[in-house]
Amino acid sequence: MLSAAKKRNMITKHLFILESVLYSWIFVKDILFLILCLIIHAFFKELEMLDEQMSKYQERYDAFVQQQVVQPVLKLGVNQLVKQKLKEQQ
Repeated sequence: MLSAAKKRNMITKHLFILESVLYSWIFVKDILFLILCLIIHAFFKELEMLDEQMSKYQERYDAFVQQQVVQPVLKLGVNQLVKQKLKEQQ
């Protein structure tokens, strides 16, 4: 049979190993959480950049519509514009 001192040493050794594994797991978990936060941050930065690009395209589209549609309608009036388009089609 094992003596009490050997049992105590064995238990202490196993507890030390268990403690090391738990600290390692906590460290790995923290690193994984940090990586996840960085990925989420990059995703939202990309969304912000896409939003800026979309607003630029929206401004360009609005300017195009203003120039090609709204201004001619305001200049000629709706009835004259319709008559002109009908003449062009015939």
